[in-house]
Formats: sequence, C-alpha cells, structure tokens
Amino acid sequence: MADQLAKLLDAAQQPNITVRVLPATTGAHAGMDGAFVLLSLPVEPGAVFVEGAPAEVVDQGPRVRDYEFRFDRISVAALPPQESIERISLIARQIN
Repeated sequence: MADQLAKLLDAAQQPNITVRVLPATTGAHAGMDGAFVLLSLPVEPGAVFVEGAPAEVVDQGPRVRDYEFRFDRISVAALPPQESIERISLIARQIN
C-alpha cells in the first residue's frame, strides 16, 4: 500500500494529472456503480469507458451526459487537490 500511495503522490506532480480523494465519510456517492473514465474528444459529446464485465464504451449523448453529471457530483464531494495530497501523505506516513 505504501508503494501505491507513493505512486499516487508522484503522479500528482505531473501537470496533466489531478489526484482527488473521496473520503470514506462521504457515504453513498455517484460513483458507487463502478469505475468509469470520461474521454474528451474533439467532437461532442465525447465518450465514456465503463469498467465492468463486460466493459463498454458509451458514446450516446444522453448516457455520456449522465456520466459527466456523476463525475461532477463526485468532484463536489471529493477533497480539493492540495487537501487530497496532504491526506495521502498523512496516510503514507502512518503506515511506514
């Protein structure tokens, strides 16, 4: 786990990566159905890669917008980037 946290902290230093922590105290949230990746494309509405069995790529506008809404709700509940880094650093120090 310490190695995973170190990799997250390293990744967070990259200019194209933002790491945000969703605290366990958040409770139920818009990402509980499973992992997904929003893909920004030159054309609207983009697409979404939905992990699962089977995995799927969603490119229909209304469904993509649903995942964009979910992402926005998760972002509102997550800690800001700097607080997320501080939280990860604290946990990393506690387990070492």
